[in-house]
Amino acid sequence: MSSHNDSRYGFLIDNTSGDFGQTNDGVVTYVRLLGSTKNSLKGTWDQFLTAQGFSGGHINDRMYAWLGSLGHTQASIVERWRSYWESAGVGVPSEYTIEYTSEYR
Repeated sequence: MSSHNDSRYGFLIDNTSGDFGQTNDGVVTYVRLLGSTKNSLKGTWDQFLTAQGFSGGHINDRMYAWLGSLGHTQASIVERWRSYWESAGVGVPSEYTIEYTSEYR
C-alpha cells in the first residue's frame, strides 16, 4: 500500500496537466476541474463542497462527509482520502462537469 502523499501525488499527475509545483497547487488545479472558480486551497474546497450540498461546519468534517457519500467509509479522514486517491476519484467529476467548466470558465 502506498502512502497517502504518494497516492495523492500520483492521482494529481494522472488527473491534471501534471504541471504544478507544490502538491497543494495540484489539488487546487484538480478542484477547479471539478467546478470551483476560487484560487486558494480552502476557497476551492469550500466552494466545491457547498455546491455538492456539504455546507457549514469545519472543512475537514465536510470533506469527511463528502468522501463518505462517494463510498469511502473508512474510519479516519486520512484513510478516506487514501481510498479516494487510489480509486482515481471514481464518480467525480462527470464528463459533463468537465466539459461545462472548461467551456464556461
